[in-house]
Amino acid sequence: MNREVAVKRLIFVNGTMGVGKSAVSHELKNLLTPCAFLDGDWCWDLAPFTVTEETKALVLDNAAYLLNAFLRCSAVRNVLFCWVMPARFVIDDLLSRITEPYSFHLFTLTASEQALCARLNADIAAGKRTQDVVARSLAYLPLYESGMGGIRVDTSCRSAAEIAQFIADKVVGKAPEQGIFNSAQKISDCFIEKGAQLSASATAPDERVTGEITKERR
Repeated sequence: MNREVAVKRLIFVNGTMGVGKSAVSHELKNLLTPCAFLDGDWCWDLAPFTVTEETKALVLDNAAYLLNAFLRCSAVRNVLFCWVMPARFVIDDLLSRITEPYSFHLFTLTASEQALCARLNADIAAGKRTQDVVARSLAYLPLYESGMGGIRVDTSCRSAAEIAQFIADKVVGKAPEQGIFNSAQKISDCFIEKGAQLSASATAPDERVTGEITKERR
């Protein structure tokens, strides 16, 4: 018997270290139930943390395996993934490993230098980050200004909860910018929309990235 099955949403939340990805994602998970949430850091939580070609392949393989499993799960409607992805090819590499059907939504979080520094310095004072994260995160910030596709959201002035609501409204309230496709189809860039001064006030633990970057943390 043939049954129509709604294609599940695959939602990426991207941005530099300290911009609020995990804080926003934790709020968003509860707005898009039934939802599965995966942080890319969990896919290569190594001690000591080592970046090699092998471990970079490991994190992508692990992330793709779990995202595919969530997309197959009948208890899940939305699959949410956050990570530092500083170049579009990192996103496309991961998407090329997804074998299940999905509709794709990409949100890139940005912030003013002043807001990002204030957020990171508060984390440093609380012992959550090391001092060098400020310079590293600021160096990454221009990478998210263009070329990512999707919807770009400025996180300088509002809370993680407000940003999550904005994203949830976009995901539920309009057709996905890239339509429905699977890994066999070409992935084209979405349009960029500058958000209306939205911000994340909270941050989360260190985050590691792959691609051409060697050892960077949120």
